[in-house]
Amino acid sequence: MREVNVNIQNKYFSQEQKFRVNHQSPVPLYHQIYLHLRHLIVTNKLTPSEMLPTEMELTEFFSVGRHTIREALSKLVDDGFIERYSGRGTFVRAFENRERFYLDRSFSHQITALGMVAHSKVLEKFTGIIDNNSPVSLQKKMGVPFLQLTRIRYGNDIPLGVQTAILLIDRCPDIQQYDFSKESLYNILSSIYHLKIAEIHNEISASIATEKQSSLLDIEIGEPILIEKTVTYLADGEPIEATNCFYRSDKYNYNIRYKYRECDKEPS
Repeated sequence: MREVNVNIQNKYFSQEQKFRVNHQSPVPLYHQIYLHLRHLIVTNKLTPSEMLPTEMELTEFFSVGRHTIREALSKLVDDGFIERYSGRGTFVRAFENRERFYLDRSFSHQITALGMVAHSKVLEKFTGIIDNNSPVSLQKKMGVPFLQLTRIRYGNDIPLGVQTAILLIDRCPDIQQYDFSKESLYNILSSIYHLKIAEIHNEISASIATEKQSSLLDIEIGEPILIEKTVTYLADGEPIEATNCFYRSDKYNYNIRYKYRECDKEPS
């Protein structure tokens, strides 16, 4: 084994990390490895441009099959944490600009891409049934059980936003058992329940912080905040979640890209 990878192996299995794949866990093996490698990257245990071991070496390190390693690495590529080059190897990607956050991206993905650790504090969690008091976007699902989850979202120890999500749970039973102070909701939907998010509709507005909002976000009363309402759809077109969020405006930016089309030309 190459000397450089002996050093990397120490990072994977140091006394501090104490990581071993749990074959008894309901979390798929590839996702356990993905989460561990992602943690090493976002905490700078693995630094930008650092080369990862080969697939065979990772297979030996984690005592899993090569297909499991490929799945974990593919997810890291898809989420922007590593880059793979034919004939050269696999490398940790450099982080993006660390000073701005964007509402048009997944919160967990954006925070980790900025080199910060995303985590949450759960303020409220309970179940109910969709009725006339539920968000309009979900009322076509009358009688379907839901989970309501309110969390403060952090980047490292900085409170960035407060999110209230109403999640339809008929297709993801018992999801309320997970620890949403640490787990990503979308990762659980994808890896455990095999529900793929296909589309998110956003509505953005501006407001000023109330006394309660300023206390939760550690800002002054009356400071500007961004309000975001979303509806999330699965690949079959069915809604699965509606959220209401408020974010610190000094930490977020909203990005829109519009592709000019022939039919958009001004009349002559």
